[in-house]
Amino acid sequence: SDSWYSYQFRYCSVNNSGVGISFYTFQALGYTIDVYRGDIDAEKNILKYALFVSFFPQLVAGPIERSNNLLKQINVPAMFCIENVRYGLFTIGYGLLLKLVIADRIATVIDPILEDYDSYHGMVIVMCILLFAFQIYCDFHGYTQIAIGSAKVLGYNLQENFNAPYLAVNVKEFWRRWHISLTTWFTDYIYIPLGGNRKGKVRKYVNTLFVFLCSGLWHGASWAYVIWGGLNGLYLVIYDLIKPYAVKINQYLKINTKSFGWKVSGGVIFFLLNISPQYLENYQASLLDKADRSESIDEPKIVLLGNSNLAFGIESEKIEEAFHMPVVNMGLHGGLGNVFHERMALLNVNAGDIYIICHSSYADDDKISNLGLAWITIENHWNLWKILRSEDIIPMWEKYPVYLKRCFSLWVTGSGNKDAGGVYSRSAFNEYGDIEWEDNGCEYDFSEYQSIVPDISDNVVERLNALNDYLNSKGATLLLAGYPIADTDCRSSDDEFINFGNKLKEKMDAPVISNYIDYIYPCDYFFDAELHLNNVGKEVRTNQLIKDLKKFIKEKSD
Repeated sequence: SDSWYSYQFRYCSVNNSGVGISFYTFQALGYTIDVYRGDIDAEKNILKYALFVSFFPQLVAGPIERSNNLLKQINVPAMFCIENVRYGLFTIGYGLLLKLVIADRIATVIDPILEDYDSYHGMVIVMCILLFAFQIYCDFHGYTQIAIGSAKVLGYNLQENFNAPYLAVNVKEFWRRWHISLTTWFTDYIYIPLGGNRKGKVRKYVNTLFVFLCSGLWHGASWAYVIWGGLNGLYLVIYDLIKPYAVKINQYLKINTKSFGWKVSGGVIFFLLNISPQYLENYQASLLDKADRSESIDEPKIVLLGNSNLAFGIESEKIEEAFHMPVVNMGLHGGLGNVFHERMALLNVNAGDIYIICHSSYADDDKISNLGLAWITIENHWNLWKILRSEDIIPMWEKYPVYLKRCFSLWVTGSGNKDAGGVYSRSAFNEYGDIEWEDNGCEYDFSEYQSIVPDISDNVVERLNALNDYLNSKGATLLLAGYPIADTDCRSSDDEFINFGNKLKEKMDAPVISNYIDYIYPCDYFFDAELHLNNVGKEVRTNQLIKDLKKFIKEKSD
Protein backbone atom coordinates (compact mmCIF):
# COMPACT_ATOMS: atom_id res chain seq x y z
CA SER A 1 0.00 0.00 0.00
CA ASP A 2 1.04 3.63 -0.45
CA SER A 3 3.10 5.31 2.21
CA TRP A 4 2.28 8.78 3.54
CA TYR A 5 4.70 10.45 1.13
CA SER A 6 4.41 8.23 -1.93
CA TYR A 7 0.81 9.34 -2.36
CA GLN A 8 2.04 12.85 -3.10
CA PHE A 9 4.17 11.64 -6.00
CA ARG A 10 1.50 9.31 -7.30
CA TYR A 11 -1.37 11.78 -7.36
CA CYS A 12 -0.62 15.26 -6.24
CA SER A 13 2.84 16.73 -6.70
CA VAL A 14 5.11 17.59 -9.56
CA ASN A 15 7.40 14.77 -10.66
CA ASN A 16 10.88 14.74 -9.15
CA SER A 17 10.02 17.56 -6.73
CA GLY A 18 10.37 17.52 -2.97
CA VAL A 19 7.75 16.28 -0.59
CA GLY A 20 4.75 18.62 -0.52
CA ILE A 21 6.47 21.22 -2.75
CA SER A 22 3.28 21.80 -4.75
CA PHE A 23 1.29 22.64 -1.61
CA TYR A 24 4.12 24.81 -0.27
CA THR A 25 4.41 26.69 -3.56
CA PHE A 26 0.71 27.45 -3.88
CA GLN A 27 0.46 28.52 -0.24
CA ALA A 28 3.40 30.91 -0.65
CA LEU A 29 2.03 32.21 -3.96
CA GLY A 30 -1.37 32.82 -2.44
CA TYR A 31 0.18 34.86 0.38
CA THR A 32 2.26 36.91 -2.09
CA ILE A 33 -0.78 37.65 -4.26
CA ASP A 34 -2.90 38.58 -1.22
CA VAL A 35 -0.24 41.07 -0.09
CA TYR A 36 0.12 42.46 -3.62
CA ARG A 37 -3.63 42.97 -3.90
CA GLY A 38 -3.76 44.61 -0.49
CA ASP A 39 -6.08 41.93 0.89
CA ILE A 40 -3.75 41.43 3.86
CA ASP A 41 -0.79 43.22 5.41
CA ALA A 42 2.65 41.74 4.88
CA GLU A 43 3.80 39.62 7.81
CA LYS A 44 6.76 41.31 9.50
CA ASN A 45 7.79 38.32 11.62
CA ILE A 46 9.86 35.91 9.52
CA LEU A 47 9.25 33.05 11.98
CA LYS A 48 5.48 33.40 11.74
CA TYR A 49 5.70 33.52 7.96
CA ALA A 50 7.94 30.45 7.94
CA LEU A 51 5.46 28.62 10.14
CA PHE A 52 2.63 29.59 7.78
CA VAL A 53 4.27 28.31 4.60
CA SER A 54 5.70 25.16 6.24
CA PHE A 55 2.95 24.27 8.71
CA PHE A 56 3.75 20.59 9.10
CA PRO A 57 0.27 19.04 9.55
CA GLN A 58 -0.84 20.08 6.05
CA LEU A 59 2.47 20.58 4.26
CA VAL A 60 2.54 17.24 2.43
CA ALA A 61 -1.16 16.47 2.01
CA GLY A 62 -3.05 19.76 2.13
CA PRO A 63 -5.40 21.43 2.41
CA ILE A 64 -3.78 24.44 0.75
CA GLU A 65 -4.24 27.10 3.40
CA ARG A 66 -4.90 30.81 2.92
CA SER A 67 -3.19 33.65 4.72
CA ASN A 68 -6.49 35.08 5.95
CA ASN A 69 -7.17 31.83 7.79
CA LEU A 70 -3.99 30.12 9.01
CA LEU A 71 -1.71 33.17 9.25
CA LYS A 72 -4.44 35.00 11.13
CA GLN A 73 -4.58 32.16 13.66
CA ILE A 74 -0.78 32.01 13.99
CA ASN A 75 -0.83 35.65 15.09
CA VAL A 76 -3.13 34.75 18.00
CA PRO A 77 -1.53 32.45 20.61
CA ALA A 78 -3.42 29.14 20.70
CA MET A 79 -4.57 28.13 24.18
CA PHE A 80 -4.57 24.49 25.21
CA CYS A 81 -8.08 23.13 25.08
CA ILE A 82 -9.03 19.56 25.92
CA GLU A 83 -12.05 19.87 23.58
CA ASN A 84 -9.71 20.66 20.67
CA VAL A 85 -7.61 17.63 21.57
CA ARG A 86 -10.65 15.34 21.71
CA TYR A 87 -12.05 16.61 18.43
CA GLY A 88 -8.62 16.55 16.80
CA LEU A 89 -7.86 12.99 17.86
CA PHE A 90 -11.27 11.87 16.67
CA THR A 91 -10.63 13.51 13.29
CA ILE A 92 -7.20 11.85 13.10
CA GLY A 93 -8.82 8.51 13.92
CA TYR A 94 -11.39 9.06 11.18
CA GLY A 95 -8.60 9.83 8.73
CA LEU A 96 -6.69 6.71 9.71
CA LEU A 97 -9.88 4.68 9.26
CA LEU A 98 -10.31 6.01 5.73
CA LYS A 99 -6.66 5.47 4.85
CA LEU A 100 -5.67 2.23 6.60
CA VAL A 101 -8.93 0.34 6.90
CA ILE A 102 -10.65 1.31 3.64
CA ALA A 103 -8.18 2.73 1.09
CA ASP A 104 -5.30 0.34 1.81
CA ARG A 105 -7.60 -2.68 1.88
CA ILE A 106 -9.13 -1.70 -1.46
CA ALA A 107 -5.61 -1.25 -2.84
CA THR A 108 -4.75 -4.88 -2.08
CA VAL A 109 -7.65 -5.91 -4.31
CA ILE A 110 -7.26 -3.52 -7.25
CA ASP A 111 -3.46 -3.09 -7.50
CA PRO A 112 -2.88 -6.56 -9.03
CA ILE A 113 -5.61 -5.84 -11.59
CA LEU A 114 -4.23 -2.42 -12.50
CA GLU A 115 -0.73 -3.84 -12.89
CA ASP A 116 -1.89 -6.63 -15.21
CA TYR A 117 -5.18 -5.39 -16.64
CA ASP A 118 -4.70 -7.28 -19.93
CA SER A 119 -5.38 -10.50 -18.03
CA TYR A 120 -8.81 -9.34 -16.86
CA HIS A 121 -12.00 -8.61 -18.76
CA GLY A 122 -15.53 -7.26 -18.42
CA MET A 123 -17.05 -6.75 -15.02
CA VAL A 124 -13.75 -7.25 -13.19
CA ILE A 125 -12.33 -4.13 -14.89
CA VAL A 126 -15.55 -2.18 -14.25
CA MET A 127 -15.54 -3.08 -10.56
CA CYS A 128 -11.84 -2.25 -10.36
CA ILE A 129 -12.49 1.24 -11.75
CA LEU A 130 -15.35 1.82 -9.30
CA LEU A 131 -13.25 0.63 -6.37
CA PHE A 132 -10.35 2.80 -7.49
CA ALA A 133 -12.65 5.84 -7.29
CA PHE A 134 -13.35 5.06 -3.64
CA GLN A 135 -9.74 4.14 -2.94
CA ILE A 136 -8.35 7.45 -4.17
CA TYR A 137 -11.04 9.38 -2.31
CA CYS A 138 -10.48 7.58 1.01
CA ASP A 139 -6.71 7.81 0.55
CA PHE A 140 -6.61 11.54 -0.12
CA HIS A 141 -9.47 12.47 2.20
CA GLY A 142 -7.94 10.32 4.94
CA TYR A 143 -4.65 12.21 4.72
CA THR A 144 -6.33 15.60 4.89
CA GLN A 145 -8.46 14.53 7.85
CA ILE A 146 -5.27 13.50 9.65
CA ALA A 147 -3.79 16.92 8.83
CA ILE A 148 -6.92 18.77 9.99
CA GLY A 149 -7.04 16.72 13.20
CA SER A 150 -3.34 17.26 13.93
CA ALA A 151 -3.77 21.00 13.52
CA LYS A 152 -6.87 20.97 15.73
CA VAL A 153 -4.94 19.29 18.55
CA LEU A 154 -2.49 22.22 18.34
CA GLY A 155 -5.37 24.71 18.44
CA TYR A 156 -5.54 25.59 14.72
CA ASN A 157 -8.53 25.26 12.38
CA LEU A 158 -7.74 24.21 8.82
CA GLN A 159 -10.33 24.41 6.06
CA GLU A 160 -12.20 21.32 4.96
CA ASN A 161 -10.91 19.84 1.71
CA PHE A 162 -13.73 17.44 0.78
CA ASN A 163 -17.49 17.67 1.07
CA ALA A 164 -18.87 14.28 0.01
CA PRO A 165 -17.87 14.73 -3.67
CA TYR A 166 -19.48 11.48 -4.78
CA LEU A 167 -22.83 12.87 -3.64
CA ALA A 168 -22.57 15.52 -6.37
CA VAL A 169 -25.29 15.31 -9.02
CA ASN A 170 -23.18 16.78 -11.82
CA VAL A 171 -19.55 17.43 -12.73
CA LYS A 172 -19.74 21.11 -11.79
CA GLU A 173 -20.90 20.31 -8.27
CA PHE A 174 -18.29 17.56 -8.03
CA TRP A 175 -15.46 20.05 -8.44
CA ARG A 176 -16.99 22.24 -5.76
CA ARG A 177 -16.77 19.30 -3.36
CA TRP A 178 -13.47 17.63 -4.37
CA HIS A 179 -10.10 19.05 -3.23
CA ILE A 180 -11.87 22.26 -2.26
CA SER A 181 -8.72 24.16 -1.27
CA LEU A 182 -7.16 23.58 -4.71
CA THR A 183 -10.34 24.38 -6.65
CA THR A 184 -10.90 27.63 -4.74
CA TRP A 185 -7.21 28.55 -5.13
CA PHE A 186 -7.42 28.24 -8.92
CA THR A 187 -10.75 30.10 -8.90
CA ASP A 188 -9.48 33.05 -6.84
CA TYR A 189 -5.99 33.42 -8.29
CA ILE A 190 -6.40 32.36 -11.95
CA TYR A 191 -10.02 32.02 -13.10
CA ILE A 192 -11.39 35.31 -11.67
CA PRO A 193 -8.34 37.43 -12.65
CA LEU A 194 -8.73 36.08 -16.21
CA GLY A 195 -12.26 37.47 -16.24
CA GLY A 196 -14.18 34.51 -14.85
CA ASN A 197 -17.66 34.47 -16.37
CA ARG A 198 -17.90 38.25 -16.67
CA LYS A 199 -16.72 38.55 -20.30
CA GLY A 200 -19.12 36.34 -22.20
CA LYS A 201 -19.59 32.62 -22.62
CA VAL A 202 -16.68 32.01 -24.98
CA ARG A 203 -14.23 33.69 -22.64
CA LYS A 204 -15.77 31.82 -19.72
CA TYR A 205 -15.17 28.47 -21.41
CA VAL A 206 -11.61 29.41 -22.41
CA ASN A 207 -10.89 30.42 -18.82
CA THR A 208 -12.35 27.15 -17.53
CA LEU A 209 -10.21 25.04 -19.88
CA PHE A 210 -7.07 27.02 -19.05
CA VAL A 211 -7.61 26.61 -15.32
CA PHE A 212 -8.04 22.85 -15.62
CA LEU A 213 -4.98 22.54 -17.86
CA CYS A 214 -3.03 24.32 -15.11
CA SER A 215 -4.59 21.95 -12.58
CA GLY A 216 -3.39 18.97 -14.60
CA LEU A 217 0.12 20.40 -14.77
CA TRP A 218 0.07 20.94 -11.00
CA HIS A 219 -0.72 17.28 -10.45
CA GLY A 220 2.19 16.13 -12.57
CA ALA A 221 4.69 17.42 -15.14
CA SER A 222 3.66 15.09 -17.96
CA TRP A 223 1.25 15.18 -20.87
CA ALA A 224 -0.95 12.55 -19.20
CA TYR A 225 -1.77 14.96 -16.38
CA VAL A 226 -2.28 17.89 -18.75
CA ILE A 227 -4.72 15.79 -20.82
CA TRP A 228 -6.48 14.71 -17.62
CA GLY A 229 -6.93 18.37 -16.64
CA GLY A 230 -8.10 19.30 -20.13
CA LEU A 231 -10.70 16.52 -20.14
CA ASN A 232 -12.16 17.66 -16.82
CA GLY A 233 -12.31 21.22 -18.10
CA LEU A 234 -14.02 19.97 -21.24
CA TYR A 235 -16.57 18.06 -19.17
CA LEU A 236 -17.47 21.27 -17.36
CA VAL A 237 -17.85 23.18 -20.62
CA ILE A 238 -20.01 20.43 -22.13
CA TYR A 239 -22.18 20.30 -18.99
CA ASP A 240 -22.74 24.05 -19.14
CA LEU A 241 -23.60 23.87 -22.86
CA ILE A 242 -26.05 20.97 -22.72
CA LYS A 243 -27.79 21.76 -19.44
CA PRO A 244 -30.47 24.10 -20.93
CA TYR A 245 -31.09 21.67 -23.83
CA ALA A 246 -31.45 18.72 -21.45
CA VAL A 247 -34.13 20.61 -19.59
CA LYS A 248 -35.96 21.38 -22.86
CA ILE A 249 -35.73 17.74 -24.03
CA ASN A 250 -37.26 16.53 -20.78
CA GLN A 251 -40.07 19.03 -21.22
CA TYR A 252 -40.61 18.14 -24.91
CA LEU A 253 -40.70 14.38 -24.27
CA LYS A 254 -42.84 15.01 -21.19
CA ILE A 255 -40.39 13.10 -19.03
CA ASN A 256 -41.44 13.41 -15.44
CA THR A 257 -38.08 13.34 -13.70
CA LYS A 258 -39.90 13.27 -10.37
CA SER A 259 -41.85 10.11 -11.13
CA PHE A 260 -41.18 6.86 -9.29
CA GLY A 261 -40.12 5.00 -12.44
CA TRP A 262 -37.55 7.63 -13.43
CA LYS A 263 -36.02 7.62 -9.97
CA VAL A 264 -35.83 3.82 -9.82
CA SER A 265 -33.98 3.84 -13.16
CA GLY A 266 -31.18 5.68 -11.41
CA GLY A 267 -30.32 2.48 -9.63
CA VAL A 268 -29.66 1.57 -6.02
CA ILE A 269 -26.21 3.19 -5.94
CA PHE A 270 -27.56 6.52 -7.17
CA PHE A 271 -30.29 6.29 -4.56
CA LEU A 272 -27.93 5.65 -1.69
CA LEU A 273 -25.58 8.44 -2.72
CA ASN A 274 -28.29 11.02 -3.36
CA ILE A 275 -30.92 10.15 -0.77
CA SER A 276 -30.19 13.08 1.49
CA PRO A 277 -30.69 15.82 2.33
CA GLN A 278 -34.49 15.74 2.26
CA TYR A 279 -35.18 18.30 4.99
CA LEU A 280 -33.66 21.46 3.51
CA GLU A 281 -36.87 23.46 4.05
CA ASN A 282 -37.63 21.97 7.45
CA TYR A 283 -37.72 24.03 10.66
CA GLN A 284 -34.50 22.30 11.77
CA ALA A 285 -32.66 23.28 8.56
CA SER A 286 -32.65 26.86 9.85
CA LEU A 287 -29.49 25.80 11.69
CA LEU A 288 -27.68 26.04 8.33
CA ASP A 289 -28.55 29.73 8.14
CA LYS A 290 -27.82 30.34 11.81
CA ALA A 291 -24.42 28.66 11.49
CA ASP A 292 -23.63 30.64 8.33
CA ARG A 293 -24.49 33.89 10.10
CA SER A 294 -22.42 32.99 13.15
CA GLU A 295 -19.38 31.99 11.09
CA SER A 296 -19.60 35.08 8.87
CA ILE A 297 -19.21 37.50 11.80
CA ASP A 298 -15.60 38.30 12.71
CA GLU A 299 -16.39 41.01 15.27
CA PRO A 300 -17.71 40.46 18.82
CA LYS A 301 -21.28 39.18 18.73
CA ILE A 302 -24.11 38.06 21.01
CA VAL A 303 -25.15 34.43 20.56
CA LEU A 304 -28.36 33.09 22.13
CA LEU A 305 -28.32 29.38 22.94
CA GLY A 306 -31.24 27.21 23.96
CA ASN A 307 -34.41 25.49 22.83
CA SER A 308 -37.44 26.85 21.00
CA ASN A 309 -38.15 29.35 23.81
CA LEU A 310 -35.60 31.47 21.91
CA ALA A 311 -36.82 30.73 18.39
CA PHE A 312 -40.36 31.69 19.47
CA GLY A 313 -39.51 34.31 22.06
CA ILE A 314 -36.87 36.91 21.14
CA GLU A 315 -36.57 39.99 18.97
CA SER A 316 -32.86 39.84 18.15
CA GLU A 317 -32.89 43.06 16.16
CA LYS A 318 -33.84 44.98 19.32
CA ILE A 319 -30.95 43.40 21.22
CA GLU A 320 -28.58 44.30 18.37
CA GLU A 321 -29.76 47.92 18.45
CA ALA A 322 -29.42 48.09 22.24
CA PHE A 323 -25.81 46.85 22.36
CA HIS A 324 -24.55 47.66 18.84
CA MET A 325 -23.37 44.07 18.44
CA PRO A 326 -24.49 41.50 15.84
CA VAL A 327 -26.90 38.93 17.32
CA VAL A 328 -27.35 35.28 16.34
CA ASN A 329 -30.33 33.39 17.72
CA MET A 330 -29.35 29.69 17.72
CA GLY A 331 -32.59 28.57 19.38
CA LEU A 332 -33.98 25.31 17.95
CA HIS A 333 -36.28 22.40 18.82
CA GLY A 334 -35.95 21.33 22.45
CA GLY A 335 -35.94 17.68 21.37
CA LEU A 336 -32.27 18.04 20.45
CA GLY A 337 -31.42 18.43 24.13
CA ASN A 338 -29.20 20.80 26.07
CA VAL A 339 -25.99 19.09 24.91
CA PHE A 340 -26.69 19.85 21.24
CA HIS A 341 -27.73 23.44 21.95
CA GLU A 342 -24.62 24.12 24.03
CA ARG A 343 -22.31 22.72 21.34
CA MET A 344 -23.55 25.40 18.94
CA ALA A 345 -21.39 27.79 20.96
CA LEU A 346 -18.31 26.27 19.28
CA LEU A 347 -19.19 27.77 15.88
CA ASN A 348 -16.69 30.62 15.32
CA VAL A 349 -15.79 31.90 18.80
CA ASN A 350 -14.29 35.40 18.76
CA ALA A 351 -12.78 37.44 21.56
CA GLY A 352 -15.47 39.72 22.99
CA ASP A 353 -18.36 37.37 22.11
CA ILE A 354 -21.21 37.05 24.62
CA TYR A 355 -22.98 33.68 24.77
CA ILE A 356 -26.31 33.63 26.61
CA ILE A 357 -27.84 30.27 27.55
CA CYS A 358 -31.58 30.24 28.21
CA HIS A 359 -32.22 26.65 29.23
CA SER A 360 -35.62 25.70 30.62
CA SER A 361 -34.02 22.72 32.39
CA TYR A 362 -30.61 22.08 33.92
CA ALA A 363 -30.90 18.32 34.29
CA ASP A 364 -30.26 15.75 31.54
CA ASP A 365 -28.46 12.47 30.85
CA ASP A 366 -25.62 14.18 28.92
CA LYS A 367 -26.88 12.80 25.60
CA ILE A 368 -28.59 14.10 22.50
CA SER A 369 -32.24 13.64 23.38
CA ASN A 370 -33.70 12.77 19.99
CA LEU A 371 -31.16 11.25 17.60
CA GLY A 372 -33.66 11.11 14.73
CA LEU A 373 -34.25 14.84 15.11
CA ALA A 374 -30.48 15.39 15.19
CA TRP A 375 -30.19 13.54 11.85
CA ILE A 376 -32.90 15.73 10.33
CA THR A 377 -30.99 18.77 11.58
CA ILE A 378 -27.46 17.99 10.36
CA GLU A 379 -28.16 15.50 7.52
CA ASN A 380 -25.06 15.40 5.25
CA HIS A 381 -24.10 19.01 5.97
CA TRP A 382 -20.61 18.10 7.10
CA ASN A 383 -19.86 21.58 8.45
CA LEU A 384 -22.54 20.95 11.11
CA TRP A 385 -21.05 17.65 12.23
CA LYS A 386 -18.46 19.58 14.24
CA ILE A 387 -21.30 20.23 16.72
CA LEU A 388 -21.26 16.54 17.69
CA ARG A 389 -18.93 15.11 20.32
CA SER A 390 -16.98 11.92 19.74
CA GLU A 391 -19.32 10.03 22.05
CA ASP A 392 -22.32 11.11 19.96
CA ILE A 393 -21.09 9.51 16.73
CA ILE A 394 -21.90 5.83 17.41
CA PRO A 395 -25.44 6.50 18.72
CA MET A 396 -26.04 8.74 15.72
CA TRP A 397 -25.03 6.05 13.23
CA GLU A 398 -27.13 3.49 15.05
CA LYS A 399 -30.11 5.74 14.30
CA TYR A 400 -29.13 6.25 10.64
CA PRO A 401 -31.38 3.46 9.24
CA VAL A 402 -34.44 5.18 10.71
CA TYR A 403 -33.40 8.50 9.16
CA LEU A 404 -32.65 6.77 5.83
CA LYS A 405 -36.10 5.18 5.84
CA ARG A 406 -37.71 8.59 6.30
CA CYS A 407 -35.58 10.05 3.52
CA PHE A 408 -36.58 7.17 1.26
CA SER A 409 -40.25 7.88 1.85
CA LEU A 410 -39.82 11.59 1.11
CA TRP A 411 -37.65 10.92 -1.91
CA VAL A 412 -40.03 8.42 -3.50
CA THR A 413 -43.09 10.62 -3.01
CA GLY A 414 -41.23 13.74 -4.14
CA SER A 415 -42.27 15.54 -0.98
CA GLY A 416 -38.78 16.16 0.40
CA ASN A 417 -37.15 19.59 0.56
CA LYS A 418 -40.47 21.39 0.19
CA ASP A 419 -41.49 24.47 2.13
CA ALA A 420 -44.62 23.56 4.07
CA GLY A 421 -45.06 27.17 5.14
CA GLY A 422 -46.17 28.34 8.56
CA VAL A 423 -44.06 28.88 11.65
CA TYR A 424 -42.52 25.38 11.56
CA SER A 425 -40.51 25.86 8.39
CA ARG A 426 -37.09 27.21 7.50
CA SER A 427 -38.64 30.18 5.71
CA ALA A 428 -40.27 31.34 8.95
CA PHE A 429 -36.90 32.42 10.38
CA ASN A 430 -35.49 35.89 9.78
CA GLU A 431 -31.83 36.75 9.23
CA TYR A 432 -31.11 36.74 12.99
CA GLY A 433 -32.58 33.29 13.59
CA ASP A 434 -35.91 34.42 15.09
CA ILE A 435 -39.26 33.05 13.94
CA GLU A 436 -41.42 35.84 12.57
CA TRP A 437 -45.18 35.65 12.53
CA GLU A 438 -48.16 37.90 13.20
CA ASP A 439 -50.17 36.44 16.06
CA ASN A 440 -50.99 37.98 19.41
CA GLY A 441 -53.39 35.24 20.52
CA CYS A 442 -52.89 32.13 22.63
CA GLU A 443 -53.62 28.71 21.15
CA TYR A 444 -52.33 26.60 24.04
CA ASP A 445 -54.44 25.09 26.83
CA PHE A 446 -52.68 25.70 30.15
CA SER A 447 -55.46 24.19 32.28
CA GLU A 448 -53.39 21.12 33.20
CA TYR A 449 -49.90 22.55 32.75
CA GLN A 450 -47.63 22.96 35.77
CA SER A 451 -44.77 25.49 35.76
CA ILE A 452 -42.32 23.64 37.99
CA VAL A 453 -38.89 24.83 39.10
CA PRO A 454 -36.26 23.01 36.98
CA ASP A 455 -33.87 20.46 38.43
CA ILE A 456 -30.10 20.95 38.37
CA SER A 457 -27.92 17.89 37.78
CA ASP A 458 -24.20 17.64 38.46
CA ASN A 459 -23.31 16.57 34.93
CA VAL A 460 -24.93 19.71 33.49
CA VAL A 461 -23.06 21.86 35.99
CA GLU A 462 -19.79 20.19 35.04
CA ARG A 463 -20.51 20.52 31.32
CA LEU A 464 -21.46 24.20 31.48
CA ASN A 465 -18.49 25.04 33.68
CA ALA A 466 -16.23 23.36 31.12
CA LEU A 467 -17.90 25.38 28.34
CA ASN A 468 -17.41 28.53 30.40
CA ASP A 469 -13.69 27.77 30.77
CA TYR A 470 -13.34 27.18 27.04
CA LEU A 471 -15.13 30.37 26.04
CA ASN A 472 -13.17 32.40 28.59
CA SER A 473 -9.94 31.02 27.14
CA LYS A 474 -11.02 32.45 23.79
CA GLY A 475 -11.81 35.84 25.32
CA ALA A 476 -15.57 35.25 25.22
CA THR A 477 -18.17 35.39 28.00
CA LEU A 478 -20.84 32.85 28.95
CA LEU A 479 -23.99 34.02 30.74
CA LEU A 480 -27.12 32.22 32.00
CA ALA A 481 -30.48 33.96 31.61
CA GLY A 482 -34.17 33.32 32.23
CA TYR A 483 -36.72 31.50 30.11
CA PRO A 484 -40.50 32.12 29.72
CA ILE A 485 -42.52 30.72 32.66
CA ALA A 486 -46.30 30.50 32.40
CA ASP A 487 -48.17 31.92 35.40
CA THR A 488 -50.54 28.97 35.71
CA ASP A 489 -52.69 28.00 38.67
CA CYS A 490 -50.31 25.11 39.31
CA ARG A 491 -46.80 26.53 39.39
CA SER A 492 -43.95 26.71 41.83
CA SER A 493 -43.97 29.73 44.14
CA ASP A 494 -41.92 32.85 43.58
CA ASP A 495 -39.66 31.86 46.49
CA GLU A 496 -38.96 28.50 44.85
CA PHE A 497 -37.90 30.20 41.62
CA ILE A 498 -35.74 32.66 43.57
CA ASN A 499 -34.10 29.75 45.42
CA PHE A 500 -33.53 28.00 42.09
CA GLY A 501 -31.73 31.07 40.75
CA ASN A 502 -29.58 31.30 43.88
CA LYS A 503 -28.71 27.60 43.67
CA LEU A 504 -27.76 28.04 40.03
CA LYS A 505 -25.46 30.94 40.96
CA GLU A 506 -23.75 28.80 43.60
CA LYS A 507 -23.05 25.90 41.26
CA MET A 508 -22.22 27.64 38.00
CA ASP A 509 -19.00 29.47 37.20
CA ALA A 510 -20.79 31.52 34.54
CA PRO A 511 -22.77 34.53 35.85
CA VAL A 512 -26.56 34.15 36.17
CA ILE A 513 -27.88 37.52 35.04
CA SER A 514 -31.64 36.97 35.49
CA ASN A 515 -34.08 36.88 38.35
CA TYR A 516 -36.38 34.08 37.21
CA ILE A 517 -39.54 35.61 38.67
CA ASP A 518 -39.10 38.45 36.14
CA TYR A 519 -39.80 35.87 33.44
CA ILE A 520 -43.14 34.67 34.84
CA TYR A 521 -45.75 35.85 32.32
CA PRO A 522 -49.54 35.62 32.03
CA CYS A 523 -50.74 32.67 29.96
CA ASP A 524 -52.12 34.97 27.27
CA TYR A 525 -48.51 36.00 26.48
CA PHE A 526 -47.90 32.53 25.02
CA PHE A 527 -48.57 31.20 21.53
CA ASP A 528 -48.93 27.44 20.85
CA ALA A 529 -46.78 25.82 23.56
CA GLU A 530 -45.62 26.39 27.13
CA LEU A 531 -42.32 27.95 26.00
CA HIS A 532 -43.48 29.76 22.83
CA LEU A 533 -44.36 33.43 23.24
CA ASN A 534 -46.65 35.43 20.99
CA ASN A 535 -45.70 38.90 19.80
CA VAL A 536 -46.76 40.59 23.05
CA GLY A 537 -44.83 38.14 25.20
CA LYS A 538 -41.83 38.28 22.88
CA GLU A 539 -41.56 42.04 23.27
CA VAL A 540 -41.79 41.87 27.07
CA ARG A 541 -39.24 39.04 27.29
CA THR A 542 -36.79 40.81 24.95
CA ASN A 543 -36.96 44.02 26.98
CA GLN A 544 -36.31 42.06 30.17
CA LEU A 545 -33.27 40.30 28.70
CA ILE A 546 -31.88 43.63 27.49
CA LYS A 547 -32.38 45.04 30.99
CA ASP A 548 -30.62 42.05 32.58
CA LEU A 549 -27.68 42.25 30.18
CA LYS A 550 -27.27 46.01 30.63
CA LYS A 551 -27.23 45.54 34.40
CA PHE A 552 -24.56 42.85 34.14
CA ILE A 553 -22.38 44.97 31.83
CA LYS A 554 -22.71 48.00 34.15
CA GLU A 555 -21.82 45.98 37.26
CA LYS A 556 -18.86 44.44 35.46
CA SER A 557 -17.56 47.85 34.33
CA ASP A 558 -17.94 49.26 37.86
